[in-house]
Amino acid sequence: MRLLVALALLFFSSLAAGAGPLVAVAANLSKPMEALAANFAHDSGMGVRLTIGSSGDLLRQIRQGAPYEIYIAAAASYTQRAQAENLTDGEPKVLALANLGAFIPAGSSLEAATDLAALGRMLAAGKYQRIAMANPEVAPFGVAAKQALEKMGVWTVEQDRVLLGENIAQAVQFTLAGGVDVGFIPESYALLPEVATHGRYLPIPSGFHDPLAQTMVLLRSAGTEARAFFLFLQSPTTREFLLRSGYSAPAP
Repeated sequence: MRLLVALALLFFSSLAAGAGPLVAVAANLSKPMEALAANFAHDSGMGVRLTIGSSGDLLRQIRQGAPYEIYIAAAASYTQRAQAENLTDGEPKVLALANLGAFIPAGSSLEAATDLAALGRMLAAGKYQRIAMANPEVAPFGVAAKQALEKMGVWTVEQDRVLLGENIAQAVQFTLAGGVDVGFIPESYALLPEVATHGRYLPIPSGFHDPLAQTMVLLRSAGTEARAFFLFLQSPTTREFLLRSGYSAPAP
């Protein structure tokens, strides 16, 4: 079995050769990172391949030998763990701070909630079918959603009515699929036209949860092209793009 796994990883690595750096990206950053990778490819002629997943699942894959060259997580703790386990080359860098909110789909039984206080009261009263959020076990946005619900005093609502996505992208899918009255999703998704037209977004104050610092780090297998993309992601152009995409600037 070990030999098969090693051969599979070797085959995967051979596919990666010459095809551009392989980047592991937290799901909330999928849309912005696709655009940034396309811009980088246009300007440099170097393609970038993205693998999207939850921060926890991507870290598990890195530990198991997946040939990623850059790891971008939705919370600093994940890149710090990678560094502590000697999987990285250099220090993690903060890209931006993500923002969390409650998205109420059109037709939801919670449509009357015009602010978080009203939403909390209605959740506490059980006036909903399902809540959608990312799984706190593997996704920082799930941890943040749980903390926000605790702050609102309603995490102890019937948890069999909480629908957990494997990552935040799946939580967004659950939110829009029907049968869910509120989903806890990033502002970056709520701004997308295909999401925004289907409901209303209530921003959650950053003090309701731990910071969602989007951090990136070079991994030990990083090559020249990965390092070039890593520098591009630290540029003012990237920072401005992320601010337009629903993220906030980190403190100096």
